[in-house]
Amino acid sequence: MNIAKTRRYFVIAAILFASTVLLAQQTKVKINAVESAALSANPGPGAGEQLGGRLEIVGAKGSDAVYLNGKGPDFFVGYVKDTRNHKLVLPPGQQHVILVDPQGDKQVYSAYVEIKSGQKATLHVDKSDISYEKWSGEPGMQFMAVGKTGASPGSENVAYNGVAPVTGTFTAPTLVNCGQRAPLNWTTNGQYTVVKVHNQVAYGGLPSSGQLLVDPGEGTTYVLESFGPGGVYISPPQTVGINKEVHTTLTASPRRARYHRVGDRVIEDPMITLDWTADNADSVRIDPIGPVTGTSGRQLVKFTSSKNEYAPGEFISQPYTITASNTCGGTATSTASVQWDPVIDPEIVVQALPPVLPKTASPLPLIALLGFGSLISGFVLRMIRKG
Repeated sequence: MNIAKTRRYFVIAAILFASTVLLAQQTKVKINAVESAALSANPGPGAGEQLGGRLEIVGAKGSDAVYLNGKGPDFFVGYVKDTRNHKLVLPPGQQHVILVDPQGDKQVYSAYVEIKSGQKATLHVDKSDISYEKWSGEPGMQFMAVGKTGASPGSENVAYNGVAPVTGTFTAPTLVNCGQRAPLNWTTNGQYTVVKVHNQVAYGGLPSSGQLLVDPGEGTTYVLESFGPGGVYISPPQTVGINKEVHTTLTASPRRARYHRVGDRVIEDPMITLDWTADNADSVRIDPIGPVTGTSGRQLVKFTSSKNEYAPGEFISQPYTITASNTCGGTATSTASVQWDPVIDPEIVVQALPPVLPKTASPLPLIALLGFGSLISGFVLRMIRKG
């Protein structure tokens, strides 16, 4: 091969190499431009944003309709087969999955699934089990809303966009008195709220916030569930107990008093004040008085004589006992004693007697006195006539 021909081949090879490099650079520029445009149109999770999780349903008929957190058009996200062929991406948190057989619109399955960030949750309907595996998501994958707000089941990717997770608070007293109603207080951003007792809906269609007064049984447990496009909020269980204990108090004032009677006439008859309380009771009795009403009160009592004569210094101790109970089986008693000092005197009867004449040895002085009086009277009469 001569030198001229060799140079010609070298030039051709150089031209081909340069063309190849130039074409590769242009192709790379076009690819970068496409990816940049795609990311601009559908940016992935930014700094501080949380990646969603994917939900796939297996072990059920592919034609079963899938609803999330409620039933109706606003909660429909597609069919079971769509979760396998496409990507149903949801916000992290609890989701209530409901499967409905379109033939007859009959619910065939219901379960709660926790969606975890960056993982695919596979719901095995036939086993009632959930498994997880790592899922990195895709560039441009965003959350979309459901139902009227933009979900499009059957598209390449079905997800929720900008939907806030459902959160809330739920409180209840740990203990209430016998017969007392328990206040349940809650607030949530869900659209549909229920309260369950023993995993059964006891109160449904509740507002997003409020208070509910309930009659708890012994150790009743309440759970609040609130549903919305962003998931479901399930509160920690709130167990309400019944306080059966009854508390009573009884005081007497004064603790000692004197009772005085002369015959049937009462000279001193003091009043004793009994102050009482009976908490958590619905039946109250004070002996020897009888039944009383309310949870507190005041009774005035007097001494009751049981006999007509008492020895000097003979004190009588009178106990007063309060007994309170409730329908839950609680009962309590308290006692207060009073020292009575009874004095009963017999009545003194005053009798009217005839005048008593002075006793003398002989009636002659009296006769002489009467004669002397007659003489004086005659003399006075005589002097009057002469005058």
